[in-house]
Amino acid sequence: MRNKITMEMSICQAENGFSLDELVKKFADAFENKAFAEILKMNLQLTQEVLMHRIFNNSSSQKCCPDGHLTLNGSFERRIRTSSGEFKMDFWRVRCSKCGKTFAPLAKFIGLERYQTKKQ
Repeated sequence: MRNKITMEMSICQAENGFSLDELVKKFADAFENKAFAEILKMNLQLTQEVLMHRIFNNSSSQKCCPDGHLTLNGSFERRIRTSSGEFKMDFWRVRCSKCGKTFAPLAKFIGLERYQTKKQ
């Protein structure tokens, strides 16, 4: 898994200069508003990959039916809004071969319901 976190900084040259406090404040605002959400997204994507690896290697506790096995069944995009920022992420969906039920292992793992936002 390879991801990049990018940040754009616009610098305006003024003849009267700027204070170090102003620079630190602007940098902290940019980091808080953009970087935390992207770091959270990368952690969730990594967690999703680990969950799927466990499911496909039969070492997961997430099962549907005792005799069925889970297969990949597409994905859906979800916008996640938190106090640390907002991002869009693909959630992978699996399907039970016995009963046909589908669910997203990551959403189930983190307790994310439909239309729910995590504000903390």
